[in-house]
Amino acid sequence: MTGTIPVKEGDIINLGNSPLKIIDIPGHTPGSIAILDMNNRILVSGDSVQDGNIFMFGAFRDISRYIASLRHLAEFEEQYDDIYPMHGSFPVHSDLIGKLIGGALDIVEGKASSIPVSVLGQDARLYKFEFAGFLCDPKKE
Repeated sequence: MTGTIPVKEGDIINLGNSPLKIIDIPGHTPGSIAILDMNNRILVSGDSVQDGNIFMFGAFRDISRYIASLRHLAEFEEQYDDIYPMHGSFPVHSDLIGKLIGGALDIVEGKASSIPVSVLGQDARLYKFEFAGFLCDPKKE
């Protein structure tokens, strides 16, 4: 079989003795997912959970959906020990999710300060916390 097979929340990809559960986490991008390696207790978070700078500017980024997705990931916390992100430190601990929620909420509520930056030729605002940064669209401030 060739081609792309779409996955969705709750799907299990069976790799023999390694079942992988799909968790939908839109916000960073509309189709963002996390993959839970159920036997090895590892969460592969993609770009959404990391200690680097998380892109939240540009088309289709939605910080409110991102916060909801992080809260959804936290519901699975008892099922994984480590998080494997795509950027930043590797691995990261699950307590980073709560910190990211808090930082994103501070941005939404106007409690966080930022500096103007240019990323890939686009204007953005960098909200830098001790645990990670958020690159946000300056028009959404």
